[in-house]
Amino acid sequence: MDKPPKTVVKRSFFGKGNCFKYLLYADGVVFFHFGVEKGKEWTWKKVKMNDIELGEVLLVLEGRQSDASFYHSYGEGAEKQTTSIRVNTKEDSKGKALFIGVKELNKSFTPGEQRVLEALIQHSLVRASLQL
Repeated sequence: MDKPPKTVVKRSFFGKGNCFKYLLYADGVVFFHFGVEKGKEWTWKKVKMNDIELGEVLLVLEGRQSDASFYHSYGEGAEKQTTSIRVNTKEDSKGKALFIGVKELNKSFTPGEQRVLEALIQHSLVRASLQL
């Protein structure tokens, strides 16, 4: 049995009753995990991101567009799933807030968190292109 790839970057962004995890694996694959706390339990939805989708998120983070939405499909046959991903910004008292959502799960990012997420995505895109 093949061993799963090693996690090389893992960063969690917690909010009130929710969490967004950014994971980069040694094989260059990036996953977004969206979590919501219900009582003492967490419910998670994970989405495998490709480089074009990460680029769309970067365009919003960089202020080059105000929003992005796309569908991500994975699996085959009866196992195939399609997930809608939304990224948008909104002005609030602390500046521009970023929101990333999948299905009913949403996470807002402060300006500082946005900068960290931008750096993570840029690093991941470069690392995926390296021959290590």
